[in-house]
Amino acid sequence: MASSSGSKAGFIVGRKYKLVWDICSGSFGDIYLATSITNGEEVAVKLESHNARHPQLLYESRLYKILQGGVGIRHITVVWPGKRL
Repeated sequence: MASSSGSKAGFIVGRKYKLVWDICSGSFGDIYLATSITNGEEVAVKLESHNARHPQLLYESRLYKILQGGVGIRHITVVWPGKRL
């Protein structure tokens, strides 16, 4: 269940997206509903701790780039701190 208590709601990610509320959390990160600061577009943002035992975001971003453009796959933008992949 989504919750805003104890979440990072209001944080700005990649100087472009403002976190609105927590969609879900799990062992491989937290997923948030976010809005673009520039145009208000709603997006999903996944955050992973720097201390993650088994980091997954880099691998997931590569997989999404391969799948992009396929049936049912939305446009994917990957933003790492300070750069866009």
